[in-house]
Amino acid sequence: MYIIHPTSHGGRGAIATQFLAKGTQVLRCPGPYAHVVLRKFRKGVCEWCFRYAAPLNKWTIKALCEGKRETGLWFCSETCRAAFYEEKWILEVFARFEMEVVRTMKLKNDDETPSVEPANISAEYLDRVWARVDDSSPLVLNEFEVDTAKFLLVALVSKVSNGLGSWTDFLSLQNNELAYVRHKPYILASHLKVFRFLRIVCATSVLKADLDTPEVVRAILGRDPGNVFGIWEDTESDEAEMFGWAAYVAASFFNHGLSMFIFTAEFVNLNDSADCSPNLKKRRLDRTIEFYTLRDVHPGEELCISYISELDEDRNRLLQDWFFQCRCKRCLGA
Repeated sequence: MYIIHPTSHGGRGAIATQFLAKGTQVLRCPGPYAHVVLRKFRKGVCEWCFRYAAPLNKWTIKALCEGKRETGLWFCSETCRAAFYEEKWILEVFARFEMEVVRTMKLKNDDETPSVEPANISAEYLDRVWARVDDSSPLVLNEFEVDTAKFLLVALVSKVSNGLGSWTDFLSLQNNELAYVRHKPYILASHLKVFRFLRIVCATSVLKADLDTPEVVRAILGRDPGNVFGIWEDTESDEAEMFGWAAYVAASFFNHGLSMFIFTAEFVNLNDSADCSPNLKKRRLDRTIEFYTLRDVHPGEELCISYISELDEDRNRLLQDWFFQCRCKRCLGA
């Protein structure tokens, strides 16, 4: 129904190859390549199907390791727990992760690592910083860093255990490492801490080989921003909460709107009349996401979703987290 093809406004997009009537399902992703349920929701959002335990806010089924050690993984049913990774070594890794998280979060975080000015950040600078990771400095993670570390851990497990999709497919996503660090310079120090933390967690597991150098972790971190989808509360309310985020590789090629440019590329506006109204709608059914056409789509049209709420007013500020600025009349306030 569509092909992935370079676009005139930068990057790649999904271009319709045939007429698609309104309501056509164009993609179904049975599950993410990697995901994280935010730590503050871990007891109330199923680790497998992402169902929410409202109104009790807590599931009673959890995965334990040998010796009944906590893994920090909670499920809504025995079926979901059984569907999760069954290999003993994987549960061992999650148990070690949980133990290290509990230990490090009890410590006082006095880290005031200064940020680098965006103008001084280059690809060469990043290479130099990552080449001299200091394992001797104090290591304390905040909650966001714990969530980032867990997303990385799930991605590493998926890479080794051949989860949904291949590592090669995941690497085909746009690498936003440089743009992300320039946009949020403080994130570099955070990423270095997360890498060091995972080296401790995985020191005796089969994942150790992927952590001997930072290349694999950098590849995952570079494809996290700009490519993942939020795991939102299953409600139509404008006050819905985000419970985590997930990487659905095939779905990441759906761009936002119909007229945009990448921060790192020269802008060419080919469609002044576009208002970045999406022609696709996403629907999540547990861990599955599906995409349907909102209107008739003709061959040659780019299939697009909306990265932000249609009610958001400060649209371009919110879109900066996806590393582009939309130039349509709607986002410019025309």
